Amino acid sequence: MLLDEPFCGLDVATKKLMLDEIVRFKTALDLTLIVVSHDPTEVRRLCGSLAVLEDRQIADRGSLREVASNPRSVLARAFLEQLS
Repeated sequence: MLLDEPFCGLDVATKKLMLDEIVRFKTALDLTLIVVSHDPTEVRRLCGSLAVLEDRQIADRGSLREVASNPRSVLARAFLEQLS
């Protein structure tokens, strides 16, 4: 399932409800999600791995843990610092 900025424009309470529902839906149906997001909270909640795009190229990719422990790009490092 492709989710492109799925929570953009939602208030905090609605966003939390929708995140919870998508996590339940994903688990119940054993779905793979592709999430396009600029929000590290959404990424942490929905994704086990990530690819960081910069100038239409993959600047970094791997599991959240792998990329967080050894980011290969400044953009990946800046994005993942927001997760702390």
